Amino acid sequence: MRAVMLAQTHQPDLILLDMKLSNLSANQVIDDLKHDSKTATIPIIAVTPLTTLQDDCSTMLIADDCITQPYDFNQLEIVISRHISQLNS
Repeated sequence: MRAVMLAQTHQPDLILLDMKLSNLSANQVIDDLKHDSKTATIPIIAVTPLTTLQDDCSTMLIADDCITQPYDFNQLEIVISRHISQLNS
């Protein structure tokens, strides 16, 4: 998968993953990233079109965090900042 190869090559600090890829392929991307030593520690924030955060997170337990679309930019900033802070500590 291209997303996995890009993450392995570029080693980003954080990944925002659009879950609309399809549940199976997006979950497979997360699984592949979490089981690869090069990418296992990269936080993955699942971005999903579902309307309630509780429903979203219950279906995506393998991601590090999740946010809904359309998302509140303040919420997005808080979630990203939290994960970047954890990386820097």
